[in-house]
Amino acid sequence: MKLYHIFFIIICSFTFRIAAQEHPVIDPSELRQRISTQISKSIQMMNEEKKRDGTDKKPKRETIYVSEKHGVTPAVQRETVGVEEERSIVSNLLRLTEGNKRFVSGSVKQKDLAAQRTATANGQTPFAIVVTCSDSRVPPEMIFDESIGQLFVVRLAGNVVDSLALGSIEYAVEHLHSHTLVVLGHESCGAVKATIEGGTVPPNIASIVRRIAPAVEKARGKKVVESELLSESVKENVHEQIRRSMSMSPILFDAMMKGELLVLGGFYDLASGKVRFLTGE
Repeated sequence: MKLYHIFFIIICSFTFRIAAQEHPVIDPSELRQRISTQISKSIQMMNEEKKRDGTDKKPKRETIYVSEKHGVTPAVQRETVGVEEERSIVSNLLRLTEGNKRFVSGSVKQKDLAAQRTATANGQTPFAIVVTCSDSRVPPEMIFDESIGQLFVVRLAGNVVDSLALGSIEYAVEHLHSHTLVVLGHESCGAVKATIEGGTVPPNIASIVRRIAPAVEKARGKKVVESELLSESVKENVHEQIRRSMSMSPILFDAMMKGELLVLGGFYDLASGKVRFLTGE
């Protein structure tokens, strides 16, 4: 047997063993409880910092991606994340909310794009990952008032998550050390609408529809009126893509469980420009 044949057999055997390793089954309610605890702690720290700085005399409760049902007690978050990393997560959440407020009000920051282009030519350190739809009306850098090198953006119709998208997200978490992941759906999403309408679609579009279909079925199960089905399906699709991300990626799941990755679901209103971070209700 020739050397390259032996090498090929070794590689195939190694690949098979890796493929055979199963990622643990994730209970959706447990996942939402974990995320709820993490975000609630971040919100509390953010409000405390605002109060100390005098920027918010009456801290407000943010609407965020939390538990699946009313009255679910969040699981206790393991204290494995470092202080600086925790502060970074809190500041990221504040940065996103404040940036969106500026965008909505039309008072965005002045940006020296030439200087930013030069500064980021040799590397990038995006503080957040945004997974969103390909829709041309949903530009993350503008919505959050950010610029070159500040957001790591993954865009696919219907903000769906597949292995290619996950590889990009994992790269940002593992190598660029981004500590915040936002899955952002939007009003009047065409991909979600196509899923609701059903019918025959081309094979490549069908692969998108298949990933959105469970969210549409869950929205229908809530018995919402027909006029609200699209909006409710978009929100459920955000939750579905977060669940898929955590289920399909041990890297992201472990980072979230350790408190190293803040996971947010959001809904973008096309007319107002507002991003509302979602609950799991």
